[in-house]
Formats: sequence, structure tokens, C-alpha cells
Amino acid sequence: RIDEFHDLRQGSMTVAEYESRFLDLLQYVDYMQDEQVRIHRFIRGLNLDLAGAVRIHCPQTLAEAVEKAYIAEETRGKTQQARDRVRSRIQQMQDSRSKGSVPPPRGGQSSGQASFRPPQQQQQQQQTRPPYRPPQRFDAQRG
Repeated sequence: RIDEFHDLRQGSMTVAEYESRFLDLLQYVDYMQDEQVRIHRFIRGLNLDLAGAVRIHCPQTLAEAVEKAYIAEETRGKTQQARDRVRSRIQQMQDSRSKGSVPPPRGGQSSGQASFRPPQQQQQQQQTRPPYRPPQRFDAQRG
């Protein structure tokens, strides 16, 4: 069981599963009395991304290291879910374009070289006004 403890890695386990296994095996290892050694061993067995996230907080107790691992795992899960949602939206957009359900760009040109002007510029071009010229001042003495 001592070898099993030393070889313990999180792998595909959740933090809860890894913590449970770690604590089960820890009771068979007498020399792991020092809290800092326990913390180091727990972090060393975590997956690299979680280990880094826990290590950066410099936990002072094993309970704190475990708590930080739970938080890091939850954050990683939320990040992955957000990435999955973005990928899904991108895929949906690509699928709809490939099926032709997205209308072609406006402008009337089908060559793909349509020039785009924001609506304000189009309106300004339609309303041709002479440029503003400030009134000229005449000096009475010059005359």
C-alpha cells in the first residue's frame, strides 16, 4: 500500500475521488506526519493544470490544498463548458452557411468584391452639400 500511495496520480479521477483515495492510502504511511510533506505529495499527484492552480496559492494545510483543487476543477469545468458552447455556435454557423441558409452579402454584386460603406457614409454621399465656410469678416478700416 505504501507503493500505491507513492504512485497515486489523479489521472481521470475527479478531485473528490483522488482526495478519497489519497486519504485512504495516507493512513498506511506512518512517516507522512509533516503537513507540508502531505501537501506536497497531494499536489504532486494532481493533474498538471490543477496542480499549478493549487500550488500558486501556497496552501498551508492539506484541507486548504484540497479546497483549492476543488475550486480549480470547478473553474476548469466552467471554462471547458464555455469553450464547448463557442465551438457549437461556430459549427452551427458553418453548417448553416454550407447549406445556403445565410443570405448573400448586400450590395448587388455577386463577384464577392462588393464595396461596403456604413449607412452614414451612404447618406452623406446622397445629400451633397457644399462644405461649410465661415463668414468672412471685413475690417472697416481696410476698406
